[in-house]
Amino acid sequence: MARYAYGLTLPDIREDLRLSALVLGLVASATFAGYLAGLLLAGRLAARRGSPLAAGRARRRQRAGPAALRGR
Repeated sequence: MARYAYGLTLPDIREDLRLSALVLGLVASATFAGYLAGLLLAGRLAARRGSPLAAGRARRRQRAGPAALRGR
């Protein structure tokens, strides 16, 4: 949520730090690029290893052993 608050705090940041519009734009662009890289990486990791939810279900089934196969 912090990346959405950037626009709301922008006037104060600009005034307090005396930054130009160019610098503020570069900061916002770098933030977006980092967020995008994180999304792409997370998507690839989830596709390769599966989601944590699916992994948790598989572990529970493995612990249950034969009882899981009988349907309890």
